Amino acid sequence: MDMAIQGQLTVASVRTIRTYNVRAGIGYLLMRMARFEYRSVFGADPEVYEIGVKPGDSMDRMARAQGTTTETLRKLNPTATVLRPGQVLKYRKASVQSVIAGWHPVSTTLIAQRYNGGREPNYARKLDYALSLVRKGKAALCTQ
Repeated sequence: MDMAIQGQLTVASVRTIRTYNVRAGIGYLLMRMARFEYRSVFGADPEVYEIGVKPGDSMDRMARAQGTTTETLRKLNPTATVLRPGQVLKYRKASVQSVIAGWHPVSTTLIAQRYNGGREPNYARKLDYALSLVRKGKAALCTQ
């Protein structure tokens, strides 16, 4: 998200400024429709470092000590299946983070379940109606 907008999206601004409310709603919908996974992600530092293996070292211990992940160590050192003292391994700074790995199929029924929590039984039908009007380029009147 753009840092300028992120600082302005507060609970108060979302409640009082319509455009911010729409932005927050879209962001919430995208978060609910995303499929997340934990993955090894490189840090901002593009430098590839080297480290020597010491007696008793393991990939896990070396990764934690150097601020990287075992997956990154294995990726940069595919032949290092057995560690031996004196062996030199390459690594980059990395961490395990939650990332968007894909998307749930987008349908009005799934939006009703994931966005609205299934509380309103007619929510998907209302979305279908509103979407049909949007596609036709017509406005819908909301009556209380």
